[in-house]
Amino acid sequence: YGYARVSTKKQERHGYSLEAQKERIEDYCKFNKLELIGFEAEAESGTKADRPKLEEALRMCKLTGATLVVAKIDRLTSRNICSAQIRTHLQYSNLVSCLC
Repeated sequence: YGYARVSTKKQERHGYSLEAQKERIEDYCKFNKLELIGFEAEAESGTKADRPKLEEALRMCKLTGATLVVAKIDRLTSRNICSAQIRTHLQYSNLVSCLC
């Protein structure tokens, strides 16, 4: 299951667009022979704990046993801050970072 996030228009202009992240995730999955069963994307700050699309991606990982794939680890949280909610979900799913 893939997840992409941008928090600013500047990020989109400098190669971190949602489309670019999705392409990197798709390439990673293809290269590693992983089935990408779903994908969520949103424009939200990484410091916000309430990110509906991330919550949905993590919920689907928990339900299906899928691995969460992100283009960069900082697409999950900003400044390596990981909320308790995200940590709880990650107990039930694996995390793979395509390109750290």
